[in-house]
Amino acid sequence: MGAQYTSSVAESAFDGTMMGEHLNTPNDIKGMPFFPTGTASLLHKCLTPAIWNTCKDRRDKFGFTFR
Repeated sequence: MGAQYTSSVAESAFDGTMMGEHLNTPNDIKGMPFFPTGTASLLHKCLTPAIWNTCKDRRDKFGFTFR
């Protein structure tokens, strides 16, 4: 059981957080999100470091974060 990743990004050094079921809260995301191989989400396709840096600490009117 547990999260298993096939991406070589998981083993390399990078300033970011691998997304997956192992994350418990948005506060667990410490840097630019990286997604496991095969992820087909729109966020995975469109998220750039510039967008992440601009939006990572924003909250909407209900208090939800971009994280």
